[in-house]
Amino acid sequence: MSSIDEYSNVVNEFGRKAQEKLGENFASYVIFGGFARGEIALGWSDIDSVLVVKEWSQEAKQLSDSIKAEVEQGHQWLLSHAAPTRLFVWVVDIEEFTKGGPRFISKLDLIDLKKTGKTITGIDMTQSISDVGLGNARDDIVKWFKFYRNELKAMRDRTVISKGINSVAYVITCARFSILVKQVYVVRKEEILGEFEKLYPTPELRDPLHKALNYRSNWPVMSSSVDALEAFYLEALDFMDRLDSIAFEDAV
Repeated sequence: MSSIDEYSNVVNEFGRKAQEKLGENFASYVIFGGFARGEIALGWSDIDSVLVVKEWSQEAKQLSDSIKAEVEQGHQWLLSHAAPTRLFVWVVDIEEFTKGGPRFISKLDLIDLKKTGKTITGIDMTQSISDVGLGNARDDIVKWFKFYRNELKAMRDRTVISKGINSVAYVITCARFSILVKQVYVVRKEEILGEFEKLYPTPELRDPLHKALNYRSNWPVMSSSVDALEAFYLEALDFMDRLDSIAFEDAV
């Protein structure tokens, strides 16, 4: 199983190699998400990161991909099919990083990066990110909720592990979306749970979130519980439908 030190080794290695190989075009390497917040579930958590370059090009993107592949080869746990532990790297230029843009950085990403982004190497530009406000990110939040809901429905023929991983991740993520759409910013898991229980106290919604958070925390054990994961996939589908009708009923 991976350790917290191994997570640190991964991002430090990627940041160092990116700075070396990109040279003058390198601006910054920033992490966000659970690892940046110190909220790791070992054996589960991925690494969300942004490589900021002064001038975006296909060559810079390809160079980032090759560095990522090199880092992954040295840390094989990032490639496990039984866990969602992955290194994600979005390559953007400075303008997209600070203002959002067409490649990767949505308005919700801007909010999360500004509030929780942590610079690993290079220029710290997180405080230069535009103040977007949750109201302006509402369309992004609704769009991503609908995407995850439809994506989960399309997974019926996937492997149990794949359905289990995505059911857990999507229930937690969409619970967060259902809070954000009410203009309440939450990001840490205990914040999500506390606010969600206030907004949606019924057991049909509350219980799947509790279960998803428990599965996330104990994933190395739960990953072998085939019957439980298959059953939870069906619970997650029901959870999404109920949440859609309650939290997103007025969404266009």
